[in-house]
Amino acid sequence: MSRASLVRTLVLLFVLIPPTDALASWSVGIGGGFTDGYRYHTYSFGSAGLNGGGYPSIVASKGFGERVSFQLESSYLSFGDSYRRARFFPVGLGVRFLPVLNPEVRGKPYVQLSPALIVARLSQRNTTYMIGATTVERSFTEVLPGAIAGAGIAGPIAGKLHLDLGFRYLFSMKLKDPQHLIAGDELKGLSQTSITTALAFTL
Repeated sequence: MSRASLVRTLVLLFVLIPPTDALASWSVGIGGGFTDGYRYHTYSFGSAGLNGGGYPSIVASKGFGERVSFQLESSYLSFGDSYRRARFFPVGLGVRFLPVLNPEVRGKPYVQLSPALIVARLSQRNTTYMIGATTVERSFTEVLPGAIAGAGIAGPIAGKLHLDLGFRYLFSMKLKDPQHLIAGDELKGLSQTSITTALAFTL
């Protein structure tokens, strides 16, 4: 799928959500997750990467019946240190499905899949100490197609407040590095698995 086709798909998914009273209310929330390092190259003797860690996220969803909801999800992932850093800002819009409905159980398992656009920014900062300190920062930004897949358990905990516990897998196409800010001309795309949680409020 080309980048232009992916953009059109995301726009259509958002526009075609019917704004009618038959649909459940919107819910919005904030959350976060934890992921391991970003492996940007694989060699015969091992791999090279940048350290990962925790990250923030925001979510929004609108139900379509009992089992299906449209899911908008975004996060901010940062890998590396003060010298070299790779930042990713994925925005995914897709569908969440509840395979099992049991009214006696609050937590309901779900699976979801969202095509995504990912803004990637590579940066390198060098500080030289001659007569005083001079810092030079170079950076490169690119928009990548990708996808967000997930699974977990979500349900109400108090009134309109809902808790979501799950896993996410974030994938992207390869990333260019024409200025050799990290390494080489091209880096591996994202292939990150993370543990996530979110608190959402039904409007």
